[in-house]
Amino acid sequence: LFHITSDKIPLLLIILYSLFVGFSPSIFRAILFLILSSFNNRSKYKYTRLDILSISMIFMLILNPLEIYSIGFILSFLVSFVLIFMSDLIEEKNKIKRLYKSYLLIYLITLPFCIKITNKISIISLLLSPILSISLGYILIPLSYILSILPILDYVLKYIYVFIDFYIINISKISPIINVKTFNIFKLLIYYLIFSILLYTLASKKKIKIPIILYTSFFIIILGFKYVNPITNITFIDCGQGDSSLIRLPFNQGVMLIDCYNSYDYLKTEGISKIDYLVLTHSDNDHIGDYKEILENIKVDKIIYSKYDLLFDDLLSSYDNKIGVDNKYTIKLSYLKIDVLGPINSYSDANSNSIVLRFEINKHILLYTGDMTEKEEIDLVNEYKDYLKCDILKVAHHGSNTSSTDIFLSYAKPKYSIISVSEYNNYNLPSNDVINRLKEYSKIYQTKYCGNIDIKFFFNNLFIQTFR
Repeated sequence: LFHITSDKIPLLLIILYSLFVGFSPSIFRAILFLILSSFNNRSKYKYTRLDILSISMIFMLILNPLEIYSIGFILSFLVSFVLIFMSDLIEEKNKIKRLYKSYLLIYLITLPFCIKITNKISIISLLLSPILSISLGYILIPLSYILSILPILDYVLKYIYVFIDFYIINISKISPIINVKTFNIFKLLIYYLIFSILLYTLASKKKIKIPIILYTSFFIIILGFKYVNPITNITFIDCGQGDSSLIRLPFNQGVMLIDCYNSYDYLKTEGISKIDYLVLTHSDNDHIGDYKEILENIKVDKIIYSKYDLLFDDLLSSYDNKIGVDNKYTIKLSYLKIDVLGPINSYSDANSNSIVLRFEINKHILLYTGDMTEKEEIDLVNEYKDYLKCDILKVAHHGSNTSSTDIFLSYAKPKYSIISVSEYNNYNLPSNDVINRLKEYSKIYQTKYCGNIDIKFFFNNLFIQTFR
């Protein structure tokens, strides 16, 4: 502004600014970059822009190694990496076109980590993000400067802000949204390999036909994989002191969520956009905690609940797609027939009114038991006897001694027992007595030790994979 050639005053102002607003990763990175660049101009050793960016990153990680997990830190360095090479990558005389292509590159380099935050891609965002970025730099920020000098214009200019805000919100509402699963390390490496090929192609001034083909193929594969995946997958979600289990049939033929405590974030990371059946075994919060968030953000065809659990009359009063069930009901999820074995009778205790499910996948029988108590177990034994025999048992009530009785287990005889329980809980669960009873029949998996427990069914084989 004042044609000051020395960099001391700008640096001082930026440092003061940082003290006022806090040293976020992006601001600290910018200060380090400017300081190192300043020293670089005076030193006999000349570092490249990439050297300076790398030294800044190393210095920040020495101060706090955990910054490597910060999304702000990652995005700041990814964007900076593109910006310092922008003039080498894009040769475009038209300023608007050059800016658009620049912001498009920034969009692409940050996309996997933006997906990690939202697990969604807006189709229109690919076109509009660069335009919004340009308008931010050339309209909104200059308007802010004008307002700081001439606040009298606030009355006029605020309508410009309102107008822009109105359009951004409404465009985002009408834009087609694609739900995307969070990239694992392998997808991340492949994505950035393709991005590196794009950068190399731009720097070499070659046609970008190959990167476009690679990008298209990559997203077709990751978005379409669920439609060709032949494996049935059941995930017992490590949701803390609660219960939640996700069932996904092969070839995207059906999705069922049994209980939903602390599980919405996991569903987001998996890119789940539709659930055929949400089964709420009973009304305790540690089984239904996220039901509102799920129903507000994910399309749910049917809600199944225990008809003897009267609290659901209020909890689900505003939903039409609900069905109260007892042991006379059968759920059909595509080709999968799921028998509701309980509740058989009505009890005052919500746990005793838990929905109990039995179904068979590739000759392996699974039994889900909610938080059923000894009373409900006796009902089941009297009604079904040997029909209770199963390969996989979702252990009732997080391994509490109120269930998993000797008589019930003598009929169920599970080969594998799954206990959903928090490592730190106030109930000292699971009970040692229950563990000892289960050990007579089965191998035991607990979410507090295993994290997520994945059971995969392929042909007649069963594979159990744990997160830890």
